[in-house]
Amino acid sequence: MAATPPFIDSSKRYRLFFDETGNVDLHAAEKDPNQRYLSLTALVIRQDRHDSDTTNQLDTLKGNIFGKQNVILHRREIIDAKGDFAILRMPKLEPSSTRNLLH
Repeated sequence: MAATPPFIDSSKRYRLFFDETGNVDLHAAEKDPNQRYLSLTALVIRQDRHDSDTTNQLDTLKGNIFGKQNVILHRREIIDAKGDFAILRMPKLEPSSTRNLLH
């Protein structure tokens, strides 16, 4: 019978997130110079901080801007102001929303 693994407190566990943006195809830059980069970003955060502070702050930000929390943040849609992000085109909302979303 396998031993039960020891409990590790959430303040000592970490979550790791990866995201990529850009284009890995080097030939794409020949057609569009804006497609010449690929970026890989990683975020390491303690699980207890993620589960409390980070999640709550992100949900609050989404609720304040979009009126709902189930918005997936995709860079291209944000930049193009498409889908849920079309609201960012509204002149009255744009400066504060963009500042909150990008900083």
